[in-house]
Amino acid sequence: MLQLDISVYSPRDPEHWCGYLTFEPDLPLEECTLPSLVRSEYDDDKHGWRAGRQVQPPVFLAIQKVFDEIMEQGPFEDTTQDKEWFAQLPLAPAVTSLLLRQQSRRRWHPQALAWLLPRFPNLREFHYEPWREWCDGCSPPSSHNYGDWLSLRILYQKYTDDLLLCSRFRIPNPDLGHAVCSASLQLEELSASFIVEASHFFDCAGQHTSWVWANLTSVALTTRLLVPGANLTSIEDMLRDAAAAAMRMPKLENMEIWNGGKGSAMLFRYQHRRPHSQAVINWKGTWTRAMVSHLRPRVTNAWEAVARQQNSLALTMEEELHESDAADIKSHGDAIYYLDLSSPVVRPISLRQIRMEQIIREGGHG
Repeated sequence: MLQLDISVYSPRDPEHWCGYLTFEPDLPLEECTLPSLVRSEYDDDKHGWRAGRQVQPPVFLAIQKVFDEIMEQGPFEDTTQDKEWFAQLPLAPAVTSLLLRQQSRRRWHPQALAWLLPRFPNLREFHYEPWREWCDGCSPPSSHNYGDWLSLRILYQKYTDDLLLCSRFRIPNPDLGHAVCSASLQLEELSASFIVEASHFFDCAGQHTSWVWANLTSVALTTRLLVPGANLTSIEDMLRDAAAAAMRMPKLENMEIWNGGKGSAMLFRYQHRRPHSQAVINWKGTWTRAMVSHLRPRVTNAWEAVARQQNSLALTMEEELHESDAADIKSHGDAIYYLDLSSPVVRPISLRQIRMEQIIREGGHG
């Protein structure tokens, strides 16, 4: 088994405007704890840094440089020649795991990935952490760019509000959610965060009632529905659709549907704990108990059917709801850490980098 970790960046990226950037090897979980003392001494008033704090976001040209596209144009003028060039590259059968981590701000062109991935015929794990497109003129990849090559384990789309030159919230692409749903039929584990909408995934599952996820044991998806003040009926419908899909996942052990960002985090988790045949629903986050109480009855009924099908002895309910914790969540990285997700939604080193960068931009803490 061989893991290939590809990062594309310039040593000058952390200079000037982007002084918070860090580049590190893929470290194991036990080496990815956040330091107890983080100090930022970066001072460059010309480029938006004053007394170790970022007081002005990077200018357009600085963002454009760091977030440039990888292989936007191939080595040839004709795409047919580009494809033929990739096809003649030798296969790398020893590679079973591929990492494209979030520390590479530069964006992989979907077509380049479509040609690159077939060079790894024995690929079993794909950890892909692309950055969200940062301007309205930059179109997000559509489903047809993914359909032929999507054989994934972890998708995680990264964003930073201060760098977006467009609206903070972008309408998710239903076609992409459907593409991920279809591709997941062959997987054992799936985690897709901020890149597809969970309700689109389960809508697709509901439209294809003959589909069976024979090997899927773990699913983790994000949804824009889990936000304070959300439409509870829509959340209820989505979680019931999730239960209907779970009925066709005979090996399912863990499903997590979550969302998180500055000032908010929420998680719905269903776990089937073998060999004791125990099923547990866990609600965790910064919501009020009243909101969860409204959702609980019909959602619980739907998941009780899943537990019975899995021959669980009982379905237990657990709640960890602390509205006051919202103030401690400064970013979606903090939300992931707070929710303590069972599924590996992002590489441990990537999570540390996300949280560290937020701290550095705010001047550090001690």
